[in-house]
Amino acid sequence: RKVISLDPPDIGTFLHKAIEEFSRHVTERGLSWRDIDKDWCARTIGEISDRLLENARGGPIKNGPRRCRIIVKRLDRVLFRAAWLIVEHIKRSGFEPVGCELDFGSEQGLPPICIKLPTGDTMKLTGRIDRVDAFTTGDKTYIRIIDYKSGSKGFDLSDVFYGTGIQLVTYLSALLNEEKTARKVIGEKLETPVLPGGILYFKVDDPIIRSSNELTAEEAEKEIMKKLKMKGLVLADVDVVKE
Repeated sequence: RKVISLDPPDIGTFLHKAIEEFSRHVTERGLSWRDIDKDWCARTIGEISDRLLENARGGPIKNGPRRCRIIVKRLDRVLFRAAWLIVEHIKRSGFEPVGCELDFGSEQGLPPICIKLPTGDTMKLTGRIDRVDAFTTGDKTYIRIIDYKSGSKGFDLSDVFYGTGIQLVTYLSALLNEEKTARKVIGEKLETPVLPGGILYFKVDDPIIRSSNELTAEEAEKEIMKKLKMKGLVLADVDVVKE
């Protein structure tokens, strides 16, 4: 008898994979994020979700136990909200996605971060950046790192200071370590200096809103948007913040 499971690690991997494929789908077809409508978004992310779940560990989860089917229904809702929120963020922003799932340290990817150890050995840090956005204004181009999180991970400067939360700054360092590295991502024809613009966590979730008053659908949507606000750091520059 087949055992079909859907555990937290599986769910996190599934959500990441679906968002990655959605982003690649948009990029490979040369589509503009700003032209995507809600119906297309729902249909596309739904097709991606169905395909991934068909190949899930243990067999098609949608035909699995009732518990799994309930989870799948919520996952579909979470995925659509995340995909549409990404589209909405980009439509309202001056930043444009220039890379998704970027490896650093692999043969085909960007260079690793090399750290000289007291022993004389060199340690190489490798990883994968979920998304990189860029915004060019005047004679400067700013880079924004986006990391998708299915958990409740937040951003705290003290974690960076004590070395326990260095993921986002490591990604930024990997990208901006060399000028040619950043240009490889954004485009070789770029002639402006490349500068850090922001490092942000994007929460993939469908939060529950609690209110003492009955909310309209529009009010509930606004509250959900507040809950899903990205967390991190942005450059203290008015023009960059506005974008």
